[in-house]
Amino acid sequence: LEQPLKRLVISVVVMLIYSVAISLVVIYLIVSVYYNANFIKVMEHNGYWSQLRMPLMITSFFMITGHGRAFLMEWRQAAIDVERLKSENLKSKFESLKSQVNPHFLFNSLNALSSLVYSDQDKATDFIQKLSEVYRYVLDHQNDEVVSLSEELDFVKSYIYLNQIRFGKNLTVDYRNFDNISTACMIPPVAVQMLVENCLKHNEVSKECPLNIELKLERDSLTVTNNLNPLTVPKQDAGGLGLSNIKARFGMMSDKEVRIEKTDSTFAVVLPLLSIAP
Repeated sequence: LEQPLKRLVISVVVMLIYSVAISLVVIYLIVSVYYNANFIKVMEHNGYWSQLRMPLMITSFFMITGHGRAFLMEWRQAAIDVERLKSENLKSKFESLKSQVNPHFLFNSLNALSSLVYSDQDKATDFIQKLSEVYRYVLDHQNDEVVSLSEELDFVKSYIYLNQIRFGKNLTVDYRNFDNISTACMIPPVAVQMLVENCLKHNEVSKECPLNIELKLERDSLTVTNNLNPLTVPKQDAGGLGLSNIKARFGMMSDKEVRIEKTDSTFAVVLPLLSIAP
């Protein structure tokens, strides 16, 4: 798909050379071994072209058929991938909006805000600002394929701030190696937030079972790790759609895979970092 003409020329040249070589070997075996005749004289007498014409015609026929079929199949697969990408984009937009414009999330945020209004007005102001940043980010980037890692991280910090107001010291988040984020690092929007939300959705967060989330940036990946505090009764909407959505989005944009690393005490998801080709 990237260099079809170069591929076609190389294939034709290699196949013609291969066909000529094989044809000469076969003719030599027939003439010299089977008929016990002089190979050179027979070839000169009958003409090299007349001896090689039929094998080359057969090779050309199969080359045209094979390359035509290959290009047709690749074109068809490319069309399928485009349609699948459109479908995944629609699903990702829906999943992104659903994960943020979530009645439970909004309800909990408003409850936390209502208590802050009376107890700490300055913090209530910050809370409203962070809440607006969360929703603004989702609306601004719902049509984007990728965003810069720094933008995604700012969004995630706002989202975590809202949840830390709700859970207090029972929720801690560690950021590692985020001092110098390359401007070339890109990631699908809301991907990191979905992982943080999954941590909260699948684990108990309480004084008895505090939850620690670690975001660690490496050279070509970002890892989100949490300790395991499994809920006694799993939530009905905790069906793993968020993680499946993230895998599908990365699968359509890169050959790098999203990895899951689970131990008895921790659960980690490794997201490969993407980059935009110049």
